[in-house]
Amino acid sequence: KKTYIGEIAFGACTDTQDAYGMVSETSDAVITAEMVKSVLPQFIGKAEQTPSRFSAIKVDGKRAYAKARNGEAFEMKPRRVTIERLEFLEQTGENRFLLEVVCSKGTYIRALFEDIGRALGTCAYMSFLERTQSGNFSVESSVTMEEAERMVQDGHVDRLLITIEQALSGFPRADVADAELKRIANGLDGRLASKEKADLDDLYRIYCGGELFGLGHIKDERAKIAINLHEEDGYEKHQV
Repeated sequence: KKTYIGEIAFGACTDTQDAYGMVSETSDAVITAEMVKSVLPQFIGKAEQTPSRFSAIKVDGKRAYAKARNGEAFEMKPRRVTIERLEFLEQTGENRFLLEVVCSKGTYIRALFEDIGRALGTCAYMSFLERTQSGNFSVESSVTMEEAERMVQDGHVDRLLITIEQALSGFPRADVADAELKRIANGLDGRLASKEKADLDDLYRIYCGGELFGLGHIKDERAKIAINLHEEDGYEKHQV
């Protein structure tokens, strides 16, 4: 899940849906704050979204933006996204407004902003974007490169470190039955004891016997490690 603060600018559309593209359409419509607020609720929830042709999504093995820049003809397939929250923050100028978006992974804010423009009978593009949170990581807990360099120079590199548990806390947890310890320690699948609610394609933090073994997938109530984060001598340590 991601959180963004972005500025939507009405009166123009660009081929990239942001401020770096070529203007493809213009409009003289003047949009008010109340007009923006009136259409935001219709975008909350699950929806089909068509990403920009200038996105990094691969189409036939090639990045979409590379194909678009080369003038190739291709079609972007819509994808299922979820907008959990969409809030009006403030007006920043004529036809310019700041919005906060909480959304699922894979959501393109510039595509959302263009759609908001269409809903108001005009055109719009994304003029500014800042990601303020990704999973459990937020801008409030971040440091600048200058701050990081200073901490290293002052011998306080430990202040920059977090545990693997903290790093992966954004993934749902699944516990394998203790009786399956030997199997899971040696890369085999194990019978599930419990799991947190998650999307079907989510990776899980896989635990067994209270230990984190790695990230993996769950199928038919069995868990299998995809990314091993445990000791390599798992067989010797966990013989039963």
